[in-house]
Amino acid sequence: MAKPSASKEDKPAPPKRPLSSFFLFKQDNYEKFKKANPNSKITELTSMIADQWKVATEKENKDMRSYRLKLKLNTKRNQLLMKDIQL
Repeated sequence: MAKPSASKEDKPAPPKRPLSSFFLFKQDNYEKFKKANPNSKITELTSMIADQWKVATEKENKDMRSYRLKLKLNTKRNQLLMKDIQL
């Protein structure tokens, strides 16, 4: 008899990749921009946030990048744990 193959439901989903520094910045500032500009469309808000990201101080950018690095390392660790589980 043939062995039943493992279905997709049996395998746990791999961990998602961490967000980029810009998307972390966007998450932190989206509500603030939305309150300041309640009638703006999402695309306009994103453009405003992108402009703010471009002129953000080096310290703000560095903070977001270091936070992202921590998330990335945590994700790498989780991926290794998932490989151990699947073996």
